[in-house]
Amino acid sequence: MLVACWEAFIEDLASAAFDVMLAHATLPTAFPADVLTRASSDLKNSQDNREVWKLAGDGWKAVLQAHSSEVLKDYVGKLNTPKPKQVDILFSTLIGLSSMSQGWHWKRMSSNAAVDKLNRLVELRGSIAHRVAAAESVHKTTVRDHLEFIYRISVKSSNCTRAFVHAQTKQRPWPRYHFRGVS
Repeated sequence: MLVACWEAFIEDLASAAFDVMLAHATLPTAFPADVLTRASSDLKNSQDNREVWKLAGDGWKAVLQAHSSEVLKDYVGKLNTPKPKQVDILFSTLIGLSSMSQGWHWKRMSSNAAVDKLNRLVELRGSIAHRVAAAESVHKTTVRDHLEFIYRISVKSSNCTRAFVHAQTKQRPWPRYHFRGVS
């Protein structure tokens, strides 16, 4: 259940960040070049040269919205395992925020250790969900530890995304969050 909540949080965070960026963008340059390149690839590759006119006026917003829908559909459709690599790909592809997982660090937890811990948690969830015997028993202390861990990386992810959106649009989409006094 904890991994399902993490997955839903990540999907909602990415979608909300995209929506804020699109709503406050006056020019397509509010999005990084690699996002614009991905979003326009269908237009560029079209046999019908008139497709480029979809970018005219505010048409670029519709093109970006279609890109968002496609990215989220791919992410939700292919991902039942919100591992760090998939989270990084989602944010990079959708809004241009690269290496989200590198921000998951705090005292006595490096980003590499956090990535490993999340991978192990998602794999444990998979072994339980698919009725494969878990390599180890799941105790209440394990659940509590992972609950705190997910809360911490959620705070880190939210604050990182907030800072990115602010840098791109000069808008602060939501408050900065803290976990036991640490952001």
